Amino acid sequence: MDNNDRSVGNMSQQLIELSEQVFDTRYFSFSKAEGKSHVPVNVFFGGLEHCNEDYRIDRTGFPVFLMEYVVDGVGELTLSGESHTLKKGCLYWYGPEVSCHLVTNPGRPLVKYFFAFRCPEGSPANVYGLQRLFIGANRGGELVAELIGMLFREAISANEDSWRICCSFLDVILLKCARSVVLEQHTKEKAWGVFRKVKEYIEDNYLEIDRMQDISEEMELTAAYISRLFKRYYHMTPYNFLMQKKMEHALDLLRQGNMSVQQAAAMTGFDDPFHFSRVFKKFKGISPSEVRNVIG
Repeated sequence: MDNNDRSVGNMSQQLIELSEQVFDTRYFSFSKAEGKSHVPVNVFFGGLEHCNEDYRIDRTGFPVFLMEYVVDGVGELTLSGESHTLKKGCLYWYGPEVSCHLVTNPGRPLVKYFFAFRCPEGSPANVYGLQRLFIGANRGGELVAELIGMLFREAISANEDSWRICCSFLDVILLKCARSVVLEQHTKEKAWGVFRKVKEYIEDNYLEIDRMQDISEEMELTAAYISRLFKRYYHMTPYNFLMQKKMEHALDLLRQGNMSVQQAAAMTGFDDPFHFSRVFKKFKGISPSEVRNVIG
């Protein structure tokens, strides 16, 4: 523990280090966090810190898991021997047996959120598949910054359900971070580029595509290879993706209220309205005629 750190006890009597090299801080804690969360993570403490010009952290580990998000400023971070430059949007986590060295740029001191949490089933590495400690800037999927801000605002509001809501927010953030890492790995693979081209072709031409053979011929790829691409990168068959796009379009047509089922079928590429109705109900859980009745 640093000489500049002070410690507070949480509900499990573990010591949490709070740096005194900060100002304009806002902290929160949850008294009910000893209970079992409905998601794999349990948020119990956190806050927003503005770092002093001489802010410095040297830790050999942390008693629980800690996620930090840089709101502003610049700094240098070393986690388990790997060095990273911190800037706005950077997200990282660490915990027991993970050494952390952090120093701010005196000219641009860091401003950061931090969230202390438990992961009863193991760690973010094995529960979420999040092997990387440093997620980076603007990673973790869309809206991560917004989610982190929402987590903090919910936490300091201290409403009856705030703890459950904050645990849910952190669960989603970690899921998005894990997905971001996987997508980054995919982008380095040649097959990913092929998959993107096939997917974009379907998205742009789904109304003109009648058979999977149409895609194969246009992309000069076998149907089997296209299926393997979708299984690897999208967890959906190319046929289901095509039908999903067609049925979304059909739903938009039927919502207009002046479109018959037969007309919607024809405009979606189906000659047989009965086959269209079966496919529509399979993908939307409601028949086309029921959509029309609801619109009225």
